Amino acid sequence: MGVGLLGYAPSVGRLHAEGAAATPGLRLQAVCDLNPQRVLEAQQDFPELRASEAASALAEDPEVDLVIISTPPNTHARLCLEMMKAGKHVVCEKPLALNRSETDALTQTAAEQQVHLSCHQNRRWDPDYLAIRSALSNGRIGELFYLETFVGGFSHPCGYWHSHQPVSGGTAYDWGAHYLDWIVSLVPAAITAVVGTRHKRVWHDVTNSDQERVQVRFSGGQEAEFIHSDIAAARKSKWYLLGTKGAIISRWKSVSTYEIDPVHYFHQHDIPATEMPPELWLRRRMASGDIESRRLSLPARRRFPFHRNLADHLLLGEPLAAPLEDSVQVVKILEAAAQSAAQGGSLVKLGG
Repeated sequence: MGVGLLGYAPSVGRLHAEGAAATPGLRLQAVCDLNPQRVLEAQQDFPELRASEAASALAEDPEVDLVIISTPPNTHARLCLEMMKAGKHVVCEKPLALNRSETDALTQTAAEQQVHLSCHQNRRWDPDYLAIRSALSNGRIGELFYLETFVGGFSHPCGYWHSHQPVSGGTAYDWGAHYLDWIVSLVPAAITAVVGTRHKRVWHDVTNSDQERVQVRFSGGQEAEFIHSDIAAARKSKWYLLGTKGAIISRWKSVSTYEIDPVHYFHQHDIPATEMPPELWLRRRMASGDIESRRLSLPARRRFPFHRNLADHLLLGEPLAAPLEDSVQVVKILEAAAQSAAQGGSLVKLGG
């Protein structure tokens, strides 16, 4: 299956290029980026690629069956629609879109054109998420009824469009697209209401909020919360889950690597905490009333599991690990949270 890349940012577009090149059944064919320098970099990395600065080149390329879109969020819906109407299968970076109107148009067009549409939810293979999912499915903390997630610290938000609300969608649309996807997958119940709050107190040179909190309520009474904060001098745990028989909590890991330097002895490189799977601890109430605590083991990280799952789905019919319906639900939550925050944190009720 021929793959075309729409967008070649080093952190995302190149990742997809390497993933496609390493996955049986996928064949890297073409790349498109508005930035001529990135087009040049793509050709240097993969000399066999056809390169262009126009998205229409991918839409019209008969050897491109699947287009992977890695552009800013405010362009996702428009480019997905253009590629699907050209008969291409589409994978879009997260978030899938900025609002429910866009996701409605996307899902309708995919159905009408009979093409594949999904979102790049590669964090479904993060070792800590997989360990938690396994613990829940095995009933190790009983029935999950409460879940908190957190990401952030106290530092200036990342630059470029990521921190510009009209382009990014807002603070929660970045990491929140992953964390809310985890929540949707771990709590398989209908969403009934969403509350969103935000703070703008420190970083006034960007348009995103400094902190956003998203609270989700489900039909079974379950509650979940996601916080992204760039003004948190003390980090909360990444994970905090309560069940009827126990709990799961996490501890962030700070990891540094060292490079030998014959003049300055060494250089230290800190790995961002967000990229290091945290320690997970299971706490379970025993028949005696005592609370037993043990560390959960994490599965090994795999190379390009998203792309392998995608290829196996398109070519062999294997189920998607992150179905389109979940990505649509994430956008539904994000839009409701933004509406709630704009109204001072009022409750936004959702049907179904």
